[in-house]
Amino acid sequence: MAPFDEHVRRGVSLEAVRRIDYNMASMFQVLPVHFDADGALVVAMANPMNQGVLDDVRFMANAEVKGAVADAEQLASAIERHYEDKASTM
Repeated sequence: MAPFDEHVRRGVSLEAVRRIDYNMASMFQVLPVHFDADGALVVAMANPMNQGVLDDVRFMANAEVKGAVADAEQLASAIERHYEDKASTM
């Protein structure tokens, strides 16, 4: 499980973000970052060991999911930034 910063340096993929809607990202505090070489959706989250959240994200994204650890404050800010259009209409 690589840290969030390492994944963010590669860039947040719009394709990944589109797999999880803002409501779910905000509720579970997860940010889809990108798809890895195996096709798994990498999501940043404060507790990547939370199997319940990973299972819910896996179901909603219809993809295998891998968690990456992220600082909770940085994560909340990143979610708002990457879902800016959605957040402003809520």
